[in-house]
This record gives sequence, structure tokens and C-alpha cells, in this order.
Amino acid sequence: MMPAEERPEVSAELAARTRGAVADATGARPLPADFALEWRAWRWVGVWRGRCAVFAAPNEHSRRKLQIEGAVLETLQGRMSFRIPRVLLASDRGDIQVRSMVPGVQITELDPDRGMDNPLLSRELARDVGLAYGELHRAINVEEARALGVPARSEFSEIDGVVKRLSDALAGHGQREFLFAAAAKLKELPAGHEFLSFTHGDPWGGNFAVDEQTGRLNGLFDFDETAIDDWHCDLRYLYSFGREFRQHAESAYAEATGNRPSTERTAIYHALSAFLALDRELMRDESIHLDRRTKWVERCVRNLGAEVLGE
Repeated sequence: MMPAEERPEVSAELAARTRGAVADATGARPLPADFALEWRAWRWVGVWRGRCAVFAAPNEHSRRKLQIEGAVLETLQGRMSFRIPRVLLASDRGDIQVRSMVPGVQITELDPDRGMDNPLLSRELARDVGLAYGELHRAINVEEARALGVPARSEFSEIDGVVKRLSDALAGHGQREFLFAAAAKLKELPAGHEFLSFTHGDPWGGNFAVDEQTGRLNGLFDFDETAIDDWHCDLRYLYSFGREFRQHAESAYAEATGNRPSTERTAIYHALSAFLALDRELMRDESIHLDRRTKWVERCVRNLGAEVLGE
């Protein structure tokens, strides 16, 4: 997940055009008085009655991100067996989009304690998730992704700075040594063209929609961090949902793509993602998720020694 941008003020003109876009897309006139926009990461977002979401970009940088995400969603339509958002309306200026919403609850709502075995996180759901990853990675090839404007990047390019900033901040038993070792292991991982793929970029459990009655996957959303990256990066959050869930998902992924995930790569990526999240939280003016990020780091140090450090 990329760092959040500083929140700007929403102009009256942008707010009015956003409300108008929702009205035009849904036929709802007038919109309810309680319809409002909130700032999320790099754009304004509003949700109308669970039917659609509107996104408004306040500057050129965020407008470009919004347009790339919209192009990705339009390209993926008809290529996925699961549901993804559909662009219902895009403004002429390219700074507003109204999209359909994928129904269902987040995987994190089924497993609020994160990382504990939960019977609702079934073998069938794990298989659905693994197949979805595989389907997504094969839906758009690297050349097509580049043509859509999807950036090539690695979230871990900033790891040296994270190590430096956290070296004095980590107080838990073995955390500093674990971070140093994981960062060193990252640099030893073999790189190759075979690992590059179109990726979702932020496929944590909160971006998967699950049918609350059947426990099966409905779809995937929030494609704003799509990238050309190592496809293992999209599998890293499987470690949040227990060993059995991860193993079933990885088996389904291998079935869908012919690529057997590397436990070492996914474990290193997962562990370093925890430290990245902690570092970003510590850099915020108002830390609101510090306890959650700290516990994530603690779980990684406690549970991933064998996969990351070879212990």
C-alpha cells in the first residue's frame, strides 16, 4: 500500500459536480442530504446507499491515478469470473468516476482477529481467493499493462530507509534483528522476468468481498495500486489468515497459473510489509493504527522465523 497523500480541501465546485455525477449515474434526484465525501489516501470518496461509489481527484497526480484505475477496470470487464467494480460514469475532465460496488462483506470482517483459524474462512473460500489471484495475473499481460499506464514498481524499494528509521524505534524482543535479517534476505532473492506480472497491488482481506451466507468469494475491488511487480507480492497477505487457508489458496493459484508460489518470497514480503506499515504509522501526525501495526510485527517475528530466517 502506498503512503497516503496530505488531505486537501474539497472545493465547492468539485463537491457539486461529484453529487451531480452520482445523480446522473443513478437517476437519484435529489441525493440524500447526508451524502458526503471523505478523504481516502489520495482522492475523495463517497458511497451512495451501497449501490455505487464516487471518486473525485483534486489534482493532476490523483486524476492520472484515477484514469489508470478506470482503464484497468474497463479492460478487465468480461475477463474475470468474479465481480469487480464497473465504471458507470466518468467526467469529461477525468477527475470524477462513479462505479458499481461489489456486494458482500470483507474477509477481515469474517476474521476480525487476523491470523487466527476461523471456520468461516473455509477451504472453498481459500480456493476461490487463490483462483482469483491467478485469474487476475493472467487477465492482463505486462505489455498491455504498460500500455494502460500501469506503473512498474516495488513497494520494498524504500526498505533501507525503513530499516534506518526503525532501528532505534523497535523495542520488542528480537524485532530489530528480525528486520535486519529479513531486509538482507530480500536483497538475496533472485530477480527475473518470470516473476513480473500485472498485480492488484493491495489485495489484503479488506479488498475481497465475500457472500456472508455462503462464505464464497463475490469479487475484488480497490484497484488503485495496480502495478507491474513480482506476482508474489499479491500473495503476501495470505499469511494473515492461517496456514491452512494460505496453503489451499496457494495450491489453487498454482493450478490456475502453473506457477508454484515460493514460501520464502511470500513470507519475506509479508514480514517486511508489516514493518513498512509500522514505519508509516509512526510517521503520521496522528497515529490511529499503532497498536494494530505493532501486533502485526509481533506476529511476524513470532511465527515466520522458519520461512524468513530459515530457523
